Amino acid sequence: MSKSAERASRRAEFVAAGMRLIAQEGLQGATLRRISAEAGYTTGAITHHFSNRDDLLIEILRVVCEVSFNRIGMINQSGMSHFECLREIILQGLPFDEEREIEWKVWFAFWTAGATGHARLAEENDRYYALWDQAIRDNLAKLCDASVLEDELAYISAIVDGLGIQILRVAGDVEQKQRIVERHRAVIITYIARFDHQL
Repeated sequence: MSKSAERASRRAEFVAAGMRLIAQEGLQGATLRRISAEAGYTTGAITHHFSNRDDLLIEILRVVCEVSFNRIGMINQSGMSHFECLREIILQGLPFDEEREIEWKVWFAFWTAGATGHARLAEENDRYYALWDQAIRDNLAKLCDASVLEDELAYISAIVDGLGIQILRVAGDVEQKQRIVERHRAVIITYIARFDHQL
């Protein structure tokens, strides 16, 4: 393995370990010491790959968002109608499976960063959140009147954020979580259906 490939592999290990810790304990649990131990290395090893904790945390957020935006890209290139793309982009963004639940837990941890004094982390999260809004706006703009576009975007964002948090708060009871997931999936599909052939 080349040195660059080895470096990329090691960075990915630290990112994955940090992602697991954030999903379990929030940002406060993702210290350099804990992340390096979770990945099976010393704290000294992690500092060869990241200048500081914030740089590592931002890399974790970048990786999580990249996965989500790759899914959005595939949806937009699928040949589906704007309505179908809007519906699928929103559905893929909700924590309906284990992978997306971990993504949501990472996002949620970053959402709280501003309130806990992590301005740099909050700013980075806001940048990705704006990109997600834009992905919704691009399809929604083809489906509703321009005069209500921003209001509808705000409604959809509020619905998705609220539904996602409600799913995250259910822990332990798999059957209860599945019922909530199915109910929330139906809620968002019903709301989005109003845009089908609206114009």
